[in-house]
Amino acid sequence: YNNIGISYHGLNSNDLAIEYYNKALNIWLNKTEQKSQNIAFIYSNLGNCYASKKSYKIGLEYQLKSLVALNKLLGFKNPHVAKISNSIGNSYSNLRDYVEAKKYYFNSLDNCLYQSRDLTKVNSIEILMDAFYGLSTTLKKQYTVEQNSQILSESYDYAHQTLSAIDFQKSMFNFDGVKSIWQTKNFTAYEQAISV
Repeated sequence: YNNIGISYHGLNSNDLAIEYYNKALNIWLNKTEQKSQNIAFIYSNLGNCYASKKSYKIGLEYQLKSLVALNKLLGFKNPHVAKISNSIGNSYSNLRDYVEAKKYYFNSLDNCLYQSRDLTKVNSIEILMDAFYGLSTTLKKQYTVEQNSQILSESYDYAHQTLSAIDFQKSMFNFDGVKSIWQTKNFTAYEQAISV
């Protein structure tokens, strides 16, 4: 059922996706062993689906449940925890709670093992790029409200870090065929970063 939900979500049929995610969730919640990552991932899928419908508060409830479950199951410094933290940051940003949004983007950076602009130890460069982009766009939104030049400067800094992460990832490939696949896969992230 979860995979059917993912398919419907991919087709932007969010109500059908939610229906199938809930069927999958009910199956897993009725099992005797409830410490499954599947429950956490279904919560995440439900949260992201509601966010796609712009029902950010409902989505946030599921995303926070997912984060709690993933922290218990996987611990800190895990890419799955980083990914759901980005989703939570996105929901808070869309709700215009910029302080909470930034808190979760920073949590994502921590879970990606990002320290002092060192990209060599990062466990997921793609999730790291999402966190940088989330920080950059959230700060840009915050700037439009507060008109504080320090906030705008921070936004540009995170946009620059997004571009640096993209360049770092791109540098790990050594032949043109892979580079063209990389460019196709990450073009949107690159365009979003330079748009800030």
